[in-house]
Amino acid sequence: MEMNMPKTIIVIGAGIAGLSVVEQLREQGVRGLGCRVILIDKASSHTQGLSLPWIMRGWRVPEQVSVTPSPAALEGVDCIRAAVQAVDPTERIVSLDTGEQLRYDALVLAAGTRNNIGWLPGLPEAVEAGVAVHFYDPSAAREAHNALDSFAEGRVLFLVASTPYRCPAAPVEGALLAADLFCEYGIREQVIIDMFTPEPHPMVTAGPVVGAQMIAMLAAAGIGFFGERTPVGVDSGSRRVMFADGTTEPFDLLIFVPPHKPALSVGEFRGWIPVDNATLATQWPGVWALGDIASVTTPSGKPLPKAATFAKAQAPVVAAGVLNIVGDGSTSVSAFDGRGECFIEMGGHRSGLGQGDFYALPAPRVDLAEPSKAIHDRKEREEAEWIDWWQR
Repeated sequence: MEMNMPKTIIVIGAGIAGLSVVEQLREQGVRGLGCRVILIDKASSHTQGLSLPWIMRGWRVPEQVSVTPSPAALEGVDCIRAAVQAVDPTERIVSLDTGEQLRYDALVLAAGTRNNIGWLPGLPEAVEAGVAVHFYDPSAAREAHNALDSFAEGRVLFLVASTPYRCPAAPVEGALLAADLFCEYGIREQVIIDMFTPEPHPMVTAGPVVGAQMIAMLAAAGIGFFGERTPVGVDSGSRRVMFADGTTEPFDLLIFVPPHKPALSVGEFRGWIPVDNATLATQWPGVWALGDIASVTTPSGKPLPKAATFAKAQAPVVAAGVLNIVGDGSTSVSAFDGRGECFIEMGGHRSGLGQGDFYALPAPRVDLAEPSKAIHDRKEREEAEWIDWWQR
């Protein structure tokens, strides 16, 4: 008589989305099922997105906010430090750059995004020339701080290179924090700050009311906003951004949101992974996706923003779906409800907070709380609690 083999759950990605799923699997009883849980990521640490603008501002350094989960925090999980080369959803095999092939009964895609600077012509050359920086990874955010720290006068242009991108409030936060730094240095009057984006207004998925409020925040800080401006190239020699409408804009320092791409592909499929907006299940049996790599369409037809708040809220739903597959099907599964929130850093140690129901009809219902030190302090606590929990 053949003995039943323990079932294997593979989670690809050990950032916020992947770790949240691992924690939910344990809370919902995966140990009692005798399953093997494998967590795959090339990196041994990650940084929360909410910390990156603070690194750019100079309030954090990368080493201070790097999260390296401890063995105790990952007890009962087999961690593999490798890059995923391929996912075969038909044969249910994950292939690694080590040559190892792993079979799975359930697979969770939580690999996130990758910065794709080469997508916009001339942008890599501008970075190499030192006239363009970004703050979408810790080392780059530190370089952005150094560039702002040494800036004396001229025009700083904040540019959204393409959509979608992680953290829809980040470009606004970056511009406001740059203005805050220049005010602290006493040179704000010598610096022009403008923001350009392909979107009609910031945080498009939150709706035009929130967008108008954020434009007003920028205006109050003396920052210009220019929407529906799609960049097609950067000339580092003349320090100009070229746009699809034929116009160009000069800059002395370019701070950009990098083009993004999915961190991995599934079979022959290339692109953001479409999922059911309630269960986060993909088109492939036994495969779920959540967080930044997932493409979630809200009931109103808008894309769900790529932000950690949604990954954390999606994790319990994904974990329950996985346990139904590997267990006896009795796990209670709730639906992801599209609720979330996003901090908006203003400078002066004050933060706003956008929160609401992104699944509401006929349009998302999102409110923007008045910026305050109390919200900033809450953001600091959230940053610290995540670090302390995973490094316990």
